[in-house]
Amino acid sequence: KDRLGKARGIRVQTEQLSVDADGDRATARFLQRYRAGTVNDRVWKRLVLTRTPDGWKINEEAVEEPGTR
Repeated sequence: KDRLGKARGIRVQTEQLSVDADGDRATARFLQRYRAGTVNDRVWKRLVLTRTPDGWKINEEAVEEPGTR
């Protein structure tokens, strides 16, 4: 909250997206590049999604440790 509230010129890019789906559940993994002001961050993210009547919803978001991909 603190980082986003004060940030100006936020830029988020994703690369190397992979998605594994099994029925109503999917896992997406990607490299996220985040820039805002003096912050320049690069992390691997994992999203776990579930399909609902209203569409796909994120159940879990996590930063993956290096070497776990």
